Amino acid sequence: MFVHNLKYTIKTLFRNKILIFWTFAFPIILGIFFNMAFSNIEKDEVLKVFDIAVVNNEQFKHQNIYQTMLKFVVNEITQNKIMVTDLSEQAIRKQMEKGNINVDTAKIVSDILTKIQNQQVKMTDISSSNLSYMQIEYYTLIAMACMYGGMLGLTAINACLANMSSKGKRISVSPNRKSTVVLSAAMGSYFVSLVGLAILMLFLKFALHVDFGDNILLVLLLAAVGNLAGISLGILIASIFRVSEGAKTGITIAVT
Repeated sequence: MFVHNLKYTIKTLFRNKILIFWTFAFPIILGIFFNMAFSNIEKDEVLKVFDIAVVNNEQFKHQNIYQTMLKFVVNEITQNKIMVTDLSEQAIRKQMEKGNINVDTAKIVSDILTKIQNQQVKMTDISSSNLSYMQIEYYTLIAMACMYGGMLGLTAINACLANMSSKGKRISVSPNRKSTVVLSAAMGSYFVSLVGLAILMLFLKFALHVDFGDNILLVLLLAAVGNLAGISLGILIASIFRVSEGAKTGITIAVT
């Protein structure tokens, strides 16, 4: 009975064209619009390097926007200079403590600069510069697709309720365990929702070339868990609210 109802649920959901459009096609359409609207934003913000000169006079000391930008650059260079100086002094001090009087300071400074350039001196970057802020839009799109899975869970459970469908009336008078029917309906809706989510992820990755970083497996795992949360939302609303199917759909969309 479980396998039979599971197959029946999957077939029924795939044949619901309106439901499939909103859960499968609509997120993809939004993804295309996102790509059309946002694809050139970051390209227009590429850093263009230019030469500057700083004159430490009264005009430079006033906080105009251009002077502020230049002052920031100068301060960063000064900080890097201080860092190299401190590391050099520490290295020289260690050499002298070991009894080495003839310290080659030029070589020490050169080695420190080489280490910094090769990133052997570890620095912690607490900024979000490594994450494209446009990726947030695509993660939000995936989250929306996960929550829209609640529509599938809602439809699958409604079909099992006596007050919502003729199938539900037959189930209510059958000797089959209701828990088995509900579980198979939930599993079927989750499977269909996962198919839609997989199509969306493949489309974003290979058609729109969205970069999800090196932790793609964790992204997929989180999406699967989020999809389960969406299905559970739909099942919950279908189970506790004794209203029409249209009202349940409205509640699901509002919560989503």
